[in-house]
Amino acid sequence: MEGVSQLANCLFGLRLEVVPVQPGEVWHPSVIKVHVYSNKNNSTEPIGIVYCDLLDRPGKPAQDCHYTIRGGRCLDNGSSNRSYQFPIITLQLTVSPPESNSKPPLLSIGQVENLFHEWG
Repeated sequence: MEGVSQLANCLFGLRLEVVPVQPGEVWHPSVIKVHVYSNKNNSTEPIGIVYCDLLDRPGKPAQDCHYTIRGGRCLDNGSSNRSYQFPIITLQLTVSPPESNSKPPLLSIGQVENLFHEWG
């Protein structure tokens, strides 16, 4: 995630922050929750959430894809002060788990290409 975070910052002015999940929030313990922030105004409110389900495991579909859980949109609350509903997505890859918990998994060139394709 470190490399993706650096690229998101340099290319798009986005800050990615891995945050803890609540009990029952994710479907597998290896899923990572990432808050996305804009660097434009040093925002402390996320502009989106990405659930990263990156590691292969038994029973997981072998398909690299992303799903929209909730789309982003302006909410009309009946006043001139509109609020924004930020998007929530899940990013699913089939990366082999690392041999050691102390090292991140290594991605092949094809997996890196799929990661950026699915990231959008």
